[in-house]
Amino acid sequence: MPKKIENIQSKILSKGKEILDNGGFDAFNIRALSKQCDIAIGTIYNYYPSKENLIANIMLLDWQKEIEKSKNKIKPSFDGYHTIKIIFETVLSFQQSCRETWGLSANSDKVQSELSSLLFKELSELIHSTLLYFCVNMSPDPTDFITEILLFESSKEGIQFDDFGPFINRIIKL
Repeated sequence: MPKKIENIQSKILSKGKEILDNGGFDAFNIRALSKQCDIAIGTIYNYYPSKENLIANIMLLDWQKEIEKSKNKIKPSFDGYHTIKIIFETVLSFQQSCRETWGLSANSDKVQSELSSLLFKELSELIHSTLLYFCVNMSPDPTDFITEILLFESSKEGIQFDDFGPFINRIIKL
């Protein structure tokens, strides 16, 4: 009978984060993680279809923490423009942190792709709730378009929200 391991996903994520924090992207491998978790390699793949998907999910935990911090920066007196600016700055800071902390670079395109997919979903929900809060109810819904813009612009070196923020402001007339 197979052994039952409590909270296996959280164990995989926390041990995986330790490996990334200590050795970076290049030191991360599923075999070492399975040994640290005392589980079979296949068990990890039951939860995460690829190494890149697992790393992206680990990074997503940090993203969720960053979002919670950014919510504290948003003041009730802010308008939609400044609220989306805070969200963009959070995305920018998160991406920079990923590059610095875990050494993500061009050799990690698959992780970037997985992360972008996960981030898109999370960021889209945040943008959508922001638009609803400011009574922006448009058809078609600009949420996905704005999310794409924020993710695309945040990948550029030296970009500032004010470089493209007025464009977003015109789209939704915040």
